[in-house]
Parts: sequence; structure tokens; C-alpha cells
Amino acid sequence: MSELEEVKERWRSCWELVRKTEQERDAALAAARKCGEEMATVQARAEKAERDLAAARAERTANLEAARSVRAERDEARAESAALRARCEALAEALREAMSDLQWMSGSADFSPEGQAHVGWVKVRENLDRYISLLAAPAPEVKT
Repeated sequence: MSELEEVKERWRSCWELVRKTEQERDAALAAARKCGEEMATVQARAEKAERDLAAARAERTANLEAARSVRAERDEARAESAALRARCEALAEALREAMSDLQWMSGSADFSPEGQAHVGWVKVRENLDRYISLLAAPAPEVKT
């Protein structure tokens, strides 16, 4: 092989190497572009996930505050219910005592059918019977 042919061969080898390098560079650039696009997609998904997380945290905070408010209202209602129950029990006891006293008084001649207080006693007795039936009825169930 002559020197000219050797140079031509080296020249072709160099150009072939340059072409291969350019193809590899183009492939690397295409892969880098694709990687950049995928990275942008991943970044967008990450940002959306952060927004969703912030929204979920805000919703959780709102739910916790609502739960605290409901608990406070429930506790207040329970306390009020207990106070009303105690008051009702005290009133029931006072009614029982009043009925006992009135029943004791009904033995007087004034309350007999010929007595001067009989008409009033009949009205009182009707109310007493109604109160007795109310006190004898089971108390409504209270959810606590």
C-alpha cells in the first residue's frame, strides 16, 4: 500500500470515527432530551403531590377542629343533660312528697263527697293520678 493510500485509509477511518461519534452524540442528546422530558413529568407529578398533600393536611386540620368543636358541644350537652336529669329527679321527689301529703290530707272529712273541699280535691286527685302515671313511666333513654 502506498503512502497516499495509507493516508486515505486513515482519513476514511477518522471520518468513520467522526460519523460514529456524531451518531453517538445525537443518540446521547436524544436520550438527554427524553430524560429531560421525563424529569419534567416527574417534577410536575411531584408538585401536584405536594399540592395534594397540603390540601389533605388542611382538610385534616379542618376535620380535627370540627371534631374538637363537636366534642365540646357533646360535653356541654352531656353536662346540661345531667343537670336537667338531677333537676327532674329533685322535682319528682318533691311531687312524691306533695302527693303523699295530699293523700294524707284526703282522709279529712272536708275532702269526702259531702265535704266542702271535695270538688277541689277531685281536680287535684286527677292531676295527682296523672303525675303518678308520669313518674311510674320509664324515663326516656338518653344517649351519652
